[in-house]
Amino acid sequence: MSSGSHRSRANPNPDEETWWEVIEIVAEEGKRFKVRWAGKDLETGKPWPLTWVPISHCSPELVKGW
Repeated sequence: MSSGSHRSRANPNPDEETWWEVIEIVAEEGKRFKVRWAGKDLETGKPWPLTWVPISHCSPELVKGW
């Protein structure tokens, strides 16, 4: 298990990248990873749900740990 980052391309400013903390990659399918996010949903107090993200949006450190 290796922690790392995930890059979001949803940032409205194309000159800036937003990075979100990932605890670990839990699965791989094609060109994407299923990741466990760090932190909790402030509304529910529960961990964020696992989601699929493109491999290209994951930091080299995160991918290396997988």
